[in-house]
Amino acid sequence: MNEDGLGNDAYWSLLMLDTRAPKRVVDHHYESAGSRNSTIAEQLAAKLAPGCSQPA
Repeated sequence: MNEDGLGNDAYWSLLMLDTRAPKRVVDHHYESAGSRNSTIAEQLAAKLAPGCSQPA
């Protein structure tokens, strides 16, 4: 969760790596600010689980 500079909680971002499927990790990214952190979330997912994919 990040603040808006005024001490107010402004938005949140959640990255989940789903490892239930055999031989495949799927990343799910949710956030309250639309797609503000999508690129960063994709980069982090790739570092945490190389070869992961986004859900179809």
